[in-house]
Amino acid sequence: MKQSRLLFGCLCLLTAYSPGLAQQAPTNTSDLKLIQDLESPKFRLREQAMQKLLARGAEVLPALNENLSRLDAEGQSRAQILIGVIRDQAANAKLIESPKVRFQFASTPLVDAIGIVNSKTGLHLEVNDQRSTAKVRSITLDTQELPVWEAVEKFLIVAGLTDSRAASTPTNPNGMFYSGTRTVRFGASGMQPNIQAILLADGKREAVSDLRTSFRIQALPTSSPLYKKSLGDDVINLGVEAHALPSVGMRTILGIDVLYAEDEKGQQLKQKLDAYSDPSQDTLGQPGQIVAFGGGFGGGNIIFNNTISDLDMTTLPLNQKGISLRMGKSRSSELKILRGILHAVVVQPEAPIMSFSDLSKLSETPSRGSGFSFRITEAVKDKKGSWTIRCNYECTNATEFLGWNAANAGPDSAIGGYDFSSTNGLPKITFLDQNGKPFRRTAQNIVGQNFMQNGNGMSLQSDLLLTVLPDGEQELKQIVLSGRKVATTKVPFELRNVPLP
Repeated sequence: MKQSRLLFGCLCLLTAYSPGLAQQAPTNTSDLKLIQDLESPKFRLREQAMQKLLARGAEVLPALNENLSRLDAEGQSRAQILIGVIRDQAANAKLIESPKVRFQFASTPLVDAIGIVNSKTGLHLEVNDQRSTAKVRSITLDTQELPVWEAVEKFLIVAGLTDSRAASTPTNPNGMFYSGTRTVRFGASGMQPNIQAILLADGKREAVSDLRTSFRIQALPTSSPLYKKSLGDDVINLGVEAHALPSVGMRTILGIDVLYAEDEKGQQLKQKLDAYSDPSQDTLGQPGQIVAFGGGFGGGNIIFNNTISDLDMTTLPLNQKGISLRMGKSRSSELKILRGILHAVVVQPEAPIMSFSDLSKLSETPSRGSGFSFRITEAVKDKKGSWTIRCNYECTNATEFLGWNAANAGPDSAIGGYDFSSTNGLPKITFLDQNGKPFRRTAQNIVGQNFMQNGNGMSLQSDLLLTVLPDGEQELKQIVLSGRKVATTKVPFELRNVPLP
């Protein structure tokens, strides 16, 4: 919303209310009044209306859509921003909402029980220690129906298992590293994290966690390197780790905003900007947008040596972040409560982005999507029904689409765009016939490709030659471009009684 305030704060055009609104009022008259205020001559009323409508959430979307065309230019701009933000919030809420599951075991061998948990949740729990007694134990448990992570936590407690943190993050010469939850490969196809095992070992569960959403957010044990003493004695550093259900498609933690922190003495602790977060730099966010250190793409962000004394040039797993808090008058030994917002980068399932259905106008119609354009420059059909199609594709931020720019963005930055890393930076192209069935015989060749540096990263331009051969009476009726959308999600969390070193 900061962006919208800056945008509309610069507008000096004063307009009168639109009489068309009152003639077709929505059922909720208070919503109508707020929508009218979006075009008020008074800046204060315009801002208040936006905040109140935003607080109403999805309930106000029908009224906004119904009255959008009746507003003046500024009112329409504000309404369109509200519609986009509210839809994003609804999508975010749906993404982080946890499904429920029930585990029922009666003297079930633990190894079999782990298999059942994995099959019901999509997780990959694995006992790390070969000497573990888990293989000979059995478990009796009925969790009732609970959010997934709550049910998993009950299972781990009864099973006598906890997260294994015996190994650090190893690397190998092939450009891969294991982060504890993901394997990441670097190469021509970009970075493609794959969910790997959550390793377990015998031990008592002592994790301080928030388990209400599709993300398990927990404080790391004090043995974590993120708890090392900082250069300044007035700063406390602690570590947070997140695991998401596979359906979420989490790629990395982008940042953490601390909303409230209080220690065992009742002292309120404020978040400290770390060395990686510079509010004066547009690429790292604006004042009030906090990026916690550690984690991120490329093997993790660097923990700079002026933040933590003996951890310079250390990389962290993709699912961990550090937080710096300024101490009160006396040293804290425990955080009584820590509330915050975790910002994560997620990759959604593949879905259509745009399509071409009027083949007679293909050569005239440029199509634009989020951050990229696709233009067909020539489409020729021969006597046998085969098509030769020339097209130009441009990705305005190639690093964004390969999923790399998140390491340099603040938590409120618009990551947006699509991940085309599995298709060499290009969208997936599907050709459909008159019955909506895909063509089996197609070819796609890159006849020219250029990378250019721009302010946001690397811009990718590609010239493609597409060939479509029919089977029998097939006729080309539609070309569909698909991709996996990259976005950020916000996960509220609350941790209690977090021990500090």
